[in-house]
Amino acid sequence: MSGYTGDNEWKDEDHDGKQDKPVWTDYYDLYYTKKGKAQLNISQQVGKIGSIFVTGSEQTYWHTDEKDRMLQVGYNGSWNGISYSLTWNYDKSPGEDEADQIYAFNISLPIGQWLSSNHSGGYLPFGQYHQYELWHHHRPAR
Repeated sequence: MSGYTGDNEWKDEDHDGKQDKPVWTDYYDLYYTKKGKAQLNISQQVGKIGSIFVTGSEQTYWHTDEKDRMLQVGYNGSWNGISYSLTWNYDKSPGEDEADQIYAFNISLPIGQWLSSNHSGGYLPFGQYHQYELWHHHRPAR
């Protein structure tokens, strides 16, 4: 027989009147459930040549000392309508022995400006650009 006793308890008895202990199989597992997060975002203009930035975060989880750490450091610049960036990314996830690291160089070229000779100011009406990306993903051997 099962029933609610009214004292915030659930009474579960089998047919001989003995109370059974509850079986806790359907519960929410808190391992690797997000606990807290700290973030850092800094950017600084460097004169007329561009800007540097640092972005980072650390995520903590319940019932483990492991943390998810992310750091990104980079530089953005432009010259004669060409925009470019150089970035380093570091990401260490729980359960992984080594961190992922990515080095990236991005460049955006104003091909519309270069191809248009009859337009005042040298730009096409819709600002046609083409973007290139070069990156390297470094993951140490295990």
